[in-house]
Amino acid sequence: MNGTPRTDQMEQHAPVGLRRNSAFEQASDLCRQLERELNAANADVERLTKSNLQLREGCEGLKQRIKRLEDCIETAWGIIANVSGGDWTRQKPHWQEAVVRWRDNDFHPIMKELSERKAKEAKL
Repeated sequence: MNGTPRTDQMEQHAPVGLRRNSAFEQASDLCRQLERELNAANADVERLTKSNLQLREGCEGLKQRIKRLEDCIETAWGIIANVSGGDWTRQKPHWQEAVVRWRDNDFHPIMKELSERKAKEAKL
């Protein structure tokens, strides 16, 4: 089998005299070429469809992971913010500096991005 069942079937049902015609042979060759190209294109579409599905599933998994990490960050901030009943002056200066640096450089930008994304999703 040469991968061109439609052309093969057309040739088998063609009258014998027509099969010997050079124009028919050229048309059959073209049909075979086009059928092979169509088969290759269909195989590409199937492969890309599967890849797309895998990417979508992977994306959903990553979205869930990001959500869990955002929740952890919010929980961590809740714990940190309430150390010593929220009175950080009772902590050592290097601890206070580290917390302020983390809050300003990491926590606030993440929460800003999160709130912007949620606002954008709400509009959709």
